[in-house]
Amino acid sequence: MARSFCWILFALVFLSVPALADGPLVPATFAPERLGSGGYVVFFRHTQWDKTPSQSVLWEMDRASSCESGGALNVQGEGESRGIRQAIERLAIPTGELFVSPTCRTKQMARIIFSTAQAQDNFTIAAALAPPWVKPPSQKDQDTAALNAFLSEALPPGENRFLISHSQVLTAESIGQDIALEQGEAAVFRPVKKNSWPGFEFLGIIHLKDWGNKEDSAF
Repeated sequence: MARSFCWILFALVFLSVPALADGPLVPATFAPERLGSGGYVVFFRHTQWDKTPSQSVLWEMDRASSCESGGALNVQGEGESRGIRQAIERLAIPTGELFVSPTCRTKQMARIIFSTAQAQDNFTIAAALAPPWVKPPSQKDQDTAALNAFLSEALPPGENRFLISHSQVLTAESIGQDIALEQGEAAVFRPVKKNSWPGFEFLGIIHLKDWGNKEDSAF
């Protein structure tokens, strides 16, 4: 009798567990129009660049923030960044704090999208947004804490926080989940309270094509 009860209990528990997905979950698409209300953190991976140098040369270029060929945006990437700027202006998306990786291509993207007549470099350099090959291992805990603060700190009403960075930054080790971004894509987060502590939720990805009109050559 006891054995039969155990089997029934096992079956009920087993059947109540949802089936595992065949592969990794596909993040939802986040419509850029939703940013119009403010309250979001937008994490960009930089737009297109020509990755021509060897890995060791690239590492040295990024450590020096060099804009030599191979460390900077290419013509396509510059056009993609201009398209994003045009969309932000067209949709009247409010901006607020802007933090960027110290590499050349991320600073280029920030200038193209967010510069004003009053300030070309209206951003703050953040070491936590640098690619892994730039950061010393001793800085890992500090960078992880800073990255989580960028995603979880409350925003002033009606503002969005923008981050411009690289692949291999949004990882399970750093934020609790792996988020893969193609060049020019953006992951959108919302700061939330979790058990009275600052936290965040991942809402989805803005794909490069989502920013522009179909006739826009940048997309």
